[in-house]
Amino acid sequence: MKLVCQTKLHFKEANSDKVYEVDLCEAGEKYLVNFRYGRRGTELKEGTKTTNPVELAEAEKIFQKLVDEKTRKGYHIASASNQTAEKTTVIAPQGFDEEARKNAILDKLKAEKAKSNPRIERIIWRAGELKIKEAATPIAALIGTAKELRDYCCAWSLGFCGDASMIPALEKLMNHKAEFVRRIAREALFKLGGETTRNNFR
Repeated sequence: MKLVCQTKLHFKEANSDKVYEVDLCEAGEKYLVNFRYGRRGTELKEGTKTTNPVELAEAEKIFQKLVDEKTRKGYHIASASNQTAEKTTVIAPQGFDEEARKNAILDKLKAEKAKSNPRIERIIWRAGELKIKEAATPIAALIGTAKELRDYCCAWSLGFCGDASMIPALEKLMNHKAEFVRRIAREALFKLGGETTRNNFR
């Protein structure tokens, strides 16, 4: 099973300090939506919203419904946990060092077949986790080239590896038809924007 994307949510109020993590995972040719929850700093309880693997479109709806339920209850979206890096698989040469790993990711993102690569969402996600600044431009070029999940991954990743030059690309996603894409684009814009932008979002 391979992690496609994850949203980590946080709720803090008075003595309450809780986290809720939602994973969308690939299981063969279908997908699962799993979750973990509990008090921050403690061992999280685990569960699933999909007893059996489902098609991607259904998994995306379940994933977003769960995230929306939590945000309505006062949770806000935080950055992905380190567990994502451990679970995400990227094709790279054997025995690679950090520079080789970065170059392998960049090569995949810049390849002519990147738009049709069924594994490109994981590579986009990984570039964001590793904060590879050089990946921002090729990631932005992949926006709008596939289903909503790819745009979600692009927006999330640009929030970590992008800079102010990526704001126009993220602003386009603010008009995306999928709410979960618009939501993560707002998070990325909040990270990359100046103080005026952040105050407007607040």
